[in-house]
This record gives sequence, structure tokens and C-alpha cells, in this order.
Amino acid sequence: MSKKNTNKPQPASAAKIVTKPMPELPSWAVYFLPLMSFVAYIQTLGFGFVHHDDDKMILENPILTKGFSWHNVFGTDAWFMEKSIELYRPWQTLTYYLDYSLGGLSPMVYHLHNLLLFSLNTWLLYLLLQRIFPKGRTAFWGALLYPMMQLTPHVVAWLPARGDLYLFTFGVTYLLCLDNFVTHRSAKWAISAVSMFVLALLAKESAVMLLPIGLFWWHFRGEFNTKNVAPIGGLLAVSVALF
Repeated sequence: MSKKNTNKPQPASAAKIVTKPMPELPSWAVYFLPLMSFVAYIQTLGFGFVHHDDDKMILENPILTKGFSWHNVFGTDAWFMEKSIELYRPWQTLTYYLDYSLGGLSPMVYHLHNLLLFSLNTWLLYLLLQRIFPKGRTAFWGALLYPMMQLTPHVVAWLPARGDLYLFTFGVTYLLCLDNFVTHRSAKWAISAVSMFVLALLAKESAVMLLPIGLFWWHFRGEFNTKNVAPIGGLLAVSVALF
């Protein structure tokens, strides 16, 4: 009696699909991100003042017209009103003084500041996305989308958006420092995270939203509990109260 052939060919649907892992990006590709951001908006260096808020914040800035004063930086708001505070953004005001010190009222200096800061933000975004997507090229393409989408041109071209740019800079750096604190439980990273949070507040008042974002990030990393939150949470609460 002949034996049955048990080595029958398997149907195509039963065959395993073998996929090769996506190769990692070369190290030089990371530097392509800020360069791409700079080139994409280099035309803004030829823009001038639009006299929409930049006239009040820059051209009529008392720090520029009457001389530097710490009171004008930290004792007034973005419109330099002493008796009422509408938009308290002293870091933004301080950076305008830096631009004025370098180039007077030449608009190119102010636009260059925005452009360099925006390019830096693209790189910082990549570092943050890399914590979420450590393998493959997702972090790279996600960061590259930032300068390419149509929601960001006004942040670069409009000078009064300086506060938004620095909010992004300090906010993302805050999350990176917070992530390092969650991982290493080091006091230096706790102090660094709180410092970045304070600078973000001084750049734009909406930085208070970094608190719930930070808690979500902590939960995402799987390290959230009352004992871990207490030390850095207390410092953040004091920062908000002082602000």
C-alpha cells in the first residue's frame, strides 16, 4: 500500500509574509531637517514690518525708543501697559531688544531670528518624536511635515509670533527634560524641566497647558504615580502661582 504524499504545497494565503525592517536613517539626515526649514522660508528675510502688532511691540517699543529697562521688560505686558496686564510675555520683549542691539530697526534681523528659531524647533520636534517612534523613519517624516504644512508660515513670517516660536522651543524642551527625569529620576532633569516650563510661561501665557500635556506624557511613559509626581509637581505649581 503506497504512502500518501504529506508534502502538499500550501495555499498562497497560508504563506507567511516576511517584511524587512525599515532601515535606519543615516546620521546626517537629522541635520537636513533644520536646513530644510531654513531654505523653505528664507524669502522671509526680505520681508518688512506689516504694522499689525509689530508697530506696537517693536517700532514703538519703549525699550528701543527710551533705552533698556528691566521694569519695561518684566513690569509691563506685551503692549507695555503698566496698570493692566493683557499679554504678559517678557521673554518676547527681551528678544526684541536683542534684535535691536544687533541691527537696530532693520526688519531682516527680526525675521532672521524667527527663521533660525523655527529651524531649531524642527530639530527639537524630531527629538521628541524619536522618543515616541524610536525605530524607522516615522520621527523624521513627522518632523519634516512641520515646516511643510500650511499652518506654520505665519509663525515664521509674522514677527509678533515670536512668543509662539519660543513657546514651542521651551515647551518641547520641557517635555524632553521631563522624559529624562521620568527615566533617570535625576534632580538635574527635574530642575531643567521646571526651568523650561518657566521660560515657556514667560514666552506666552498659554504655556500653562504644558501641565496637562506633561501629565499625559508621564502616563504615556508608564511611570505616573503620586510618589513620582510630587517632587516636580510641587515646583511646577509654585511656578504657576508666581506667574
